[in-house]
Amino acid sequence: MSTDSDGITQAIQNSLQDISISEVTEDFEAEIEAIENALEVEDEAEADSEYFEPVEVCKRRKVSEMDLESRVEKASEYVVIPRTLRDYINIWTTFTEFVVLLGVVSPHDATRDEFWKTLPHQLPLWITAFIMSKADDIDVFTGAPKPPDSPQTTYANAQKLRAAVSHKFGRGFKLVFAVAGPVKVNK
Repeated sequence: MSTDSDGITQAIQNSLQDISISEVTEDFEAEIEAIENALEVEDEAEADSEYFEPVEVCKRRKVSEMDLESRVEKASEYVVIPRTLRDYINIWTTFTEFVVLLGVVSPHDATRDEFWKTLPHQLPLWITAFIMSKADDIDVFTGAPKPPDSPQTTYANAQKLRAAVSHKFGRGFKLVFAVAGPVKVNK
């Protein structure tokens, strides 16, 4: 009788066959060097309080908050590259389909930006459930573990799901989340 742990053991053994001793030794030596360098920096910093150059304090320059916000928004306009933006749009569409599937939002409301600008207090729960539905071992609909053959995703992909939804609310709807819930950012 084969168990899940037998499969895991076999997968680990298979992955180890592709790693040479010299690669492991090289990685190990690089880690030792990094630790030694970090310790050296700490020792220097303790011995000399000015080891790290102090930051020069600038004279206060006047700029209106509105101008500052406009400049930051303009400068960061293309931080999200077109491909990432397309991914975010696709993920947002998937999220809206998910909340319709959950039965918490009507198909009509899911496609209306105005609905999302006045968010219900359950939104963090919906976002968490959405990310779990794509990236967790637990099936959000049943509460049971997903079958071993179900598609698995990475932590990085889960982070991208979160980033896409955050991007839609922050950039798309100009909302920020406060302790009490979403707040419209006034311009």
